[in-house]
Amino acid sequence: MMLNGIDAASSAYATARPSQAGQSRPESVMRSTTDSVQFSEEALRLMRAQRASEAEISQFAGIIQRAHEEGGYADPKAFLNQLNPDEMEVVRKAHGLARSIDVGALDFEGAHNLLLPHDEARDLNNDGLLSIGAGRTITFPPPNAPASVKQAWEDATAGMDERDRWLYEARMFSSQHIANIHRNADGSITVTEPGTSGYRNPFAEPGFSYQTLVKAHLESIEYAREKGWIDEAQYYKDKAFLSGFGEALRQQGAV
Repeated sequence: MMLNGIDAASSAYATARPSQAGQSRPESVMRSTTDSVQFSEEALRLMRAQRASEAEISQFAGIIQRAHEEGGYADPKAFLNQLNPDEMEVVRKAHGLARSIDVGALDFEGAHNLLLPHDEARDLNNDGLLSIGAGRTITFPPPNAPASVKQAWEDATAGMDERDRWLYEARMFSSQHIANIHRNADGSITVTEPGTSGYRNPFAEPGFSYQTLVKAHLESIEYAREKGWIDEAQYYKDKAFLSGFGEALRQQGAV
């Protein structure tokens, strides 16, 4: 998804890694693209969808390997600034960004995630969003959600039409947007933007419950049905999905 119309890559939560012994080996298992760095099938699919050639994919693997070897993840902006224009174009193309990369305009997370396959971006500041380059993406479950929640979501959306999955993803994520809308004493509305003081990520707050979130959405569609704001077909479709997601959460032991 894209937030505020800014270009950004598809998101998921994992970690790129070099294949040599002795290097850091975080969670994800990526299949081989070069002898030094491996990519998941999803990462390869996404890069090819952006019309990256096999040579460019190999170049991107080399850039990632260098970032690991040269400490690029400790200061990703400095590392990006060392790349030549052709290498920066490879990074841009690997992430499907529409514009050339302005390193000076990036925050730490946005720069860091350019040095990973774009299906493996990290939410480093735990704000529930992913910065990839200059773009902020939204996703549900949020990147730092427990594995049990992510598996429950995959189970509940298995085989679902991509448009329906996107719509349900946006609906569930709306809780974060709503948490940052404030009504002032004069009746005006203020929205707290990501990166500003007071911005909330409710998914990361103590005691947050995904099962309670599902319950709230079930109550919402019951209210909408009572008021005549939703037709019967949509009501039953939404109820079936939300009930299924709730059951999947219970089966996975997710709160």
